[in-house]
Amino acid sequence: MHERNVYFLGPEGSYSDLASKKMFPYSSRVPVDNFQEITKMVAGGDAIGVLPVENSTTTTVYENLARLYERNLVIVGEFSLKIVLNLVGVEGCKLTEITQVLSHPKALEQCSEIINTHGMEAIPVDSTSAAMQQIVNLKRTDMAAIGSMEGAQEFGLGIIAENIGNFKDNQTRFVAVRKRKSVEEFDTDKATKVSLILKIKDEPGSLHKITGEIFHAGGNLKYIQSRPIPENLGSYLFLVDITGKDLSAVVRAVEESAQETFILGAYGTLPNS
Repeated sequence: MHERNVYFLGPEGSYSDLASKKMFPYSSRVPVDNFQEITKMVAGGDAIGVLPVENSTTTTVYENLARLYERNLVIVGEFSLKIVLNLVGVEGCKLTEITQVLSHPKALEQCSEIINTHGMEAIPVDSTSAAMQQIVNLKRTDMAAIGSMEGAQEFGLGIIAENIGNFKDNQTRFVAVRKRKSVEEFDTDKATKVSLILKIKDEPGSLHKITGEIFHAGGNLKYIQSRPIPENLGSYLFLVDITGKDLSAVVRAVEESAQETFILGAYGTLPNS
C-alpha cells in the first residue's frame, strides 16, 4: 500500500492530514477539497483514501459510510486520533473581541459551549485547515478558527484558547479505503473487526435473530445503526461493526440470517508495524 497515493481532506494541517500521516507515514499523501473527491479518486484508480467515520462526541459521519457503499469501496484499516480543538487567530486576536469563528461543521458542533458562551457566529467551511487558511488570508482580529495545534503552527497562527471542545476526551475514528476488487476476498483470520451493511426481513424478531447469531458465533457487536432506504419508505439498512476471534464464523452466521449482506471491510488498526 505504500506505493499508492493517499488522499485526505485538506489543506495540510487538518485532522485528516494528521490521521493520514499516522496511518501511512511513508506514503505520498495528497490533500483534496472534500470527502466526495476522496471517494471519487479512490474509486477511479489504485489509491487509498482516509475518511473520518465516527466521533466520540458527535457520533457517526454516516455520509462517508454511505459513500463506501455507493462507490463500491472497501475498508482496509482504521486509526483513532485524539482530537484537541483549539481557538486560533492572527496576532492581536483576543477571545473577548471575536465575533465569528470558522471551522468544519463537526468541529463547530464539538465546541458549541464556548461559541454560545461568547456569542460568536459559527461559520462552517470544508475543513479545519481551510478555516485557518481563511483566517490567514483575511487577517481579521475579530475572527478566529477552530483547529489543531499542528495546523496553527503550519499556518503561523497563535493559540487564543487551548482544548476548547465540549468534551476533553474527544476521539475520531478514521478508516483507510481502497477500490473493491471484482472478486474480493476478506482475510477474516487476521482482521480484528468486520463492518457490514445488512438488509433484514421486515418481520417481528428478525433483528433479534441476527444479533443472537452474532453472539452464538462468538462475535461482539460493537456498533449498530439503522438508516432508511431512500427508495423504499419504511425499510432500513443496518450498519454494524463486529469484533471477535473467529470473524469468518460470524460473517457466515450473519449471511445465513440476513436478507442481504454487504461487507464494508475486514481489517485491523493501522499502521500495522
